[in-house]
Amino acid sequence: MAPCGKTSSFSHLESSLATTRQPHFAPLQDSTAAIAKNALERSKDSAFSPCFATQSDVTSGFVSATTISVNGLTRRTFLNTDANQNPIVQHPSKITKLKLPSFKANEIPPEYVTEVDFSDLQDLSTEDLRCFMSFYPNLKKVKLPSCINEEILTALPKTQLKYLDLRNCQAISLIGFKHLVAFINLQYLNLSGCEKISDPLLEQLASRLTQLTYLDLTGCKHLTELSLKYLAKLPRLMRLSISECHGIKGVGLSSLTQLTHLSLSGCLGIEDNDLEHLANLTQLKHLNLQRIPHITDHKLAFLARLIQLTHLSFLGCRQLTDCGIGKLTPLSQLKLLDLRLCTNITSNGVSQLKEKIPEITIKV
Repeated sequence: MAPCGKTSSFSHLESSLATTRQPHFAPLQDSTAAIAKNALERSKDSAFSPCFATQSDVTSGFVSATTISVNGLTRRTFLNTDANQNPIVQHPSKITKLKLPSFKANEIPPEYVTEVDFSDLQDLSTEDLRCFMSFYPNLKKVKLPSCINEEILTALPKTQLKYLDLRNCQAISLIGFKHLVAFINLQYLNLSGCEKISDPLLEQLASRLTQLTYLDLTGCKHLTELSLKYLAKLPRLMRLSISECHGIKGVGLSSLTQLTHLSLSGCLGIEDNDLEHLANLTQLKHLNLQRIPHITDHKLAFLARLIQLTHLSFLGCRQLTDCGIGKLTPLSQLKLLDLRLCTNITSNGVSQLKEKIPEITIKV
């Protein structure tokens, strides 16, 4: 299966990110077949969910390895260790996330697991997911693979779920949305690459999921300006990506005054005059306008009203010149300006802007 997921449309605006260390894995020592046999013997009277048979003989289970069984198929999964094979996680109470490359249930105490990532799975049935959820009742954050069917959403907890990642799930349409809008306490929702999403579906979402603070609609190409009207009704929405939504026009943007982060990357429907509508979003701190070919110097002064901006990207906006970026000098809090692939920007223009905003980092 091709990897699920795009890089967040906001991520390129971060000035620096810590490098994530690749995990090392301890070697497998015990016989998987023997473990499976023992686990199956205990499955009849297991104190856990009847879906799972667990192996409790691994005394160092929370340090070096845990053994898990699904429908009688037992595998071993290892906790991360450092370069010297020392366990990073010393106690199960510190474990809040499981990355599962194939479907497994784990004997880590369920009350400690609040987050799970299924995005690398090649297959996940509604029955298996419902079974897993019965084993880990405290999950609040779930990533699902792109291969799911819409009915699988019925297996997720309706009220406690706060984070749901459905990126690239092509099956999500009307039926899926009927289940999706039941997650009334969702705060984070990623629907990037879900190309069947339309304006009427987004209207349902905005009327029910009023706790959302983050929404990613990147690549939802059937959305139009009407969607902006619905998004404006989400009172807590602060981070929004509508990148590569070519039907989006700028007039409706003026109503999204609650936003602090907005990505319009690759929105080919955005015109130069639409920058005037963005000037109304005075709470913005991050603004992504990369790869919008129609942006010129003409209306750039309107962005100078966004005095809280700290991150701004014009990557690939080839019509901008030194004259245009010179209009951004009132943005005294700007920390990062991305001008890569802006071929008409010169080193002289960059230097003059740095003189006016000494703390700024400019990528060229």
